[in-house]
Parts: sequence; C-alpha cells; structure tokens
Amino acid sequence: MRRVLVICAIALAFSATQVSAGPMVKPYGFVLFNTQFNSSWNADIPVVASEYETDTHDLTPNTLMTARQSRIGLKMKLDSRFDPVGKIEFDLRGLAGSSASGGVLQSAPRMRLAYVALTFLDGSLKLTLGQDAAKAFAPLSPNTIAHVSVPGFACSGNLSNRLPQIRADYTREVGPGKLKVQVAAVRAFAADLDPHDPYGTGDQEATQGDPLGAGELAVVPFGQARVSYNYDDMVTVGVAGHGGQMDFSKRRDIWVPDATTGHGEYFHADELADKVNTWGVAGDVKADLEIVGFMAEGFYGKNLGMYFSNIGLRYQSTTHAIVQVQAPTGYGGWGQLTVKPPDMPLNINIGAGMEMLNKDDLSEWSGWAGSVGQNMTIFGNVMCLAVDGCVFSLEYGYIQTKRVIFDGLEADYEADGAVNHSVNLGAKLSF
Repeated sequence: MRRVLVICAIALAFSATQVSAGPMVKPYGFVLFNTQFNSSWNADIPVVASEYETDTHDLTPNTLMTARQSRIGLKMKLDSRFDPVGKIEFDLRGLAGSSASGGVLQSAPRMRLAYVALTFLDGSLKLTLGQDAAKAFAPLSPNTIAHVSVPGFACSGNLSNRLPQIRADYTREVGPGKLKVQVAAVRAFAADLDPHDPYGTGDQEATQGDPLGAGELAVVPFGQARVSYNYDDMVTVGVAGHGGQMDFSKRRDIWVPDATTGHGEYFHADELADKVNTWGVAGDVKADLEIVGFMAEGFYGKNLGMYFSNIGLRYQSTTHAIVQVQAPTGYGGWGQLTVKPPDMPLNINIGAGMEMLNKDDLSEWSGWAGSVGQNMTIFGNVMCLAVDGCVFSLEYGYIQTKRVIFDGLEADYEADGAVNHSVNLGAKLSF
C-alpha cells in the first residue's frame, strides 16, 4: 500500500507542475468496496461452485467484505514525435501479508498493466510494447463490479488475461466504418508452475521472481491476430485466433495437483516427450445503441488455461516422472444485454456464459476425474449512477459446476453438479 501512495504522490506532483508543451502525467483509478454473500464459495470473486450438499457434506455459506479490487494507475503522454503514451496500473490483489489476516488487511500492489504505445502513419498504426490485455484475441468483458480483478464469466466462456506482448494495431476507414487489423507476439505463458513454489525447491514461500515455465522454454512467443469492423461507431464485429507451443521436455520439475484435494507433489519431466500445442479461434460482437447495448464472445480451442479457462492441462505421472501431458479441446462463450432506461441514472445488465470440455478428449488414465468439465454462470445487476463518478450496484450471480466422472472408460459430467448463489452489493468511486 505504501508503494501505491508513493506512486500517487509522484503523479500529483507531475500533474501540478506540467506545462502545455511538456510531459503530461495523469493519475486515475477507483476505490471499490464489495459486500458479498455466497452459498458455497470461499473467495471474494466466485468463479466455480466448489461444494455440493450430500447426506454427509453440508454447504458452507459465508459473507465477505473486501476492497482488494480497488485500482490505481498513471497515464503518461509526451508531446513529441510518434505521440508516445504510456500506462501503468496496479490493484490490491498481490501477495498476502504474513499474519493470519494478511489476505484481508495486508494486500500488496499487483501490476496489471505497464506499456508504452507509439503512433505512426498519421494515427492509423499503433505499436504497443508491454503488459496489456489480450486485445488481439478476446477484447471484451461484461459490466460488473463484483468481478473486476478476475473478469466476469472467467471459467464460463470469457477468455481473458493480461500478458507481456508486442502488438500492432492498424486502422483505416472502409465504407461507413473502420476496419482494424491487430497482430501480437505474446509471452508464451503456460501457467504450469505451483504459485507457492515456482522454483521447485520445496520451499512453500511466495516469491516475486519470474521463473520459466513450459511456455517460455518453447522459445517462440504465442501469436494472436484479430480482424474487426466498426460500423458507424455503433456495432463492432471481430474474428480472432491464437496459437503457440509449450515445451515440457525441458522442465526439471512439474507440480502435479490432486484433482480432489488440491494438494500434490513434484515430478521430474525426464521421460516426457516433445511439445504440447495451444490454439483457439474466437468471435466477438458489440452493439452500443442509445437505450440498449449488447456484447458477446464465443470460442473453440485447445489448451487455453492461460486465459482464465478450465480447458487447461492435466498430467499423468508415475513414481519418478511425468509420462504424459494431456491438453483437451473445448468451447464456450458468453453474452450480455444492457438496458439504459431514458431519463434514469440506471444501467441494467443481464448475462450468461458457459464453457465445456470435449469429453472425447478426456481419459481416466490422465486424471480428469473430479476436474471441472462444464461451468455455467448467469448474472444480473442494477447499477445506480445518481452520483457523478460513483456507482452503486446490486448483483445476483448463479454458478453451476459439473465435474468429470467416468462410466467405465467413457467420460461424462455430473447430472446436477455443484451450485453457488451469490449476492453482491458494491460501491465504486472513480477518479
């Protein structure tokens, strides 16, 4: 928190002393407070339903209050050639403190964005270098203040993440609208390391290091590309793709979690062969009219766990080595309708999303039993905008999670699955 205050002080000093021809630095952000009731989830941003009621197992309802999704950032601009602009942004969902209540009272800053952008060809070409959202693959997110640090419909059809990248955006006018082509080289992030022990040393202390996983060891970055058309600043339609490889043969250790307990152990990858592919195709649409708005995304792909998806990796291990990495295909999508009643300071949002693994890709031998096979989220909220810069929101969310079971060697999903009901009251003050 001390680092965030220092950043704010520097930004205010710059903004107070800047001249019209000099550098411009502007702080921005918001304070966000959420009070949330969950019927069966133990974190402040529900993603999957973790429990279900049986004769011997009761649900664990709870109420959580948190301000950890608050955010602060700096926008920078230089009045010089190529119009360089920059952005750096933090929230408060970093490393927890050392005390028993560290996650609530001692949240640390976490870098969300940090990039510089240059403009060429009279503004038609923009080059972005740094950490940014996956705008060249899945650019949209739903309107919610309950899911901010972790995006809405995560693990329910919304592919999203912020990754280091080099991205080119080319825009030109075509007919009554604008055509945009985006191409990006993205850090090959495999999300295959235990976050509590990223170096495989057995020391379960958190670290701020930058260890190499199977993505980085494949040497070649992931690729993303998207083509979109914006009609008269009202409707945008886009198609996109993602592809890359992960090289597990170079890994010295891989953390293999137990699907039911969440615990696990390290295995050497000496006997693991070759590489694993990741790819995906996606489409998106967004319409913003005077009274109503609509946006949606859909995808089909393989091994997409780095984008807040359940379509990730599973390992099959022996006593001494990893002998197989299985990466399934799957599909998903989400949509949201927004209603803006005339002459009323309200936004009403309703949406739904779902994600499913391809059951034909799953095998009991590879340890998929108990993993999330199908996840569905439905939400609705009312946002009150009566105070300038301040939003009050009441939101209901429903999550149904069906896990993988096996009938013989055939994979299937639970008939009913687990369910989480949540009610969130939030207040957001932006500056």
